Amino acid sequence: MTRILVIHDGLTCCGIAATLTRMGYATIEAYSAATGIRAAREVDPDLVLVGFRLPDHDGLSVLAALREADPALPVVLLSSRRTRWIEHGALRLGARACLDTPIDAATLAAIVAWEAKTSARPPQEREVESGRRCRDQETNTDTVLATVAANRLPGAGWTTR
Repeated sequence: MTRILVIHDGLTCCGIAATLTRMGYATIEAYSAATGIRAAREVDPDLVLVGFRLPDHDGLSVLAALREADPALPVVLLSSRRTRWIEHGALRLGARACLDTPIDAATLAAIVAWEAKTSARPPQEREVESGRRCRDQETNTDTVLATVAANRLPGAGWTTR
């Protein structure tokens, strides 16, 4: 079964995981960048959907950290206020797509089916309980994100403070 990690703020992308679960995918939700990055390491998802606005970091930082850890991991950035700046940054960092939210079920189904079909990742042997939610735990993820942002974002044409 295809495992999809949905990293979002609990507001703008809240219906996406439920929709994917109804479509038969195993979904894992994370409500912060730190939890999402940790979940990606623990669960090894087949696809990650990342919201741009997160409580602790933005989606581009999460995208950079995910791609640093696993360059083959398919990641799609979701934004309720997509701009050229966000889209250009996401694509330069290796996102498969940058989509507007709210997203209709047909578009979501097409994107997920396409990624499942074309993903270069090997099939996974572990199964994950659908609807599992990852809880925040104390971690040093802020340091990881800061390091990735400092190393990866300038190479993609961005400056960091």
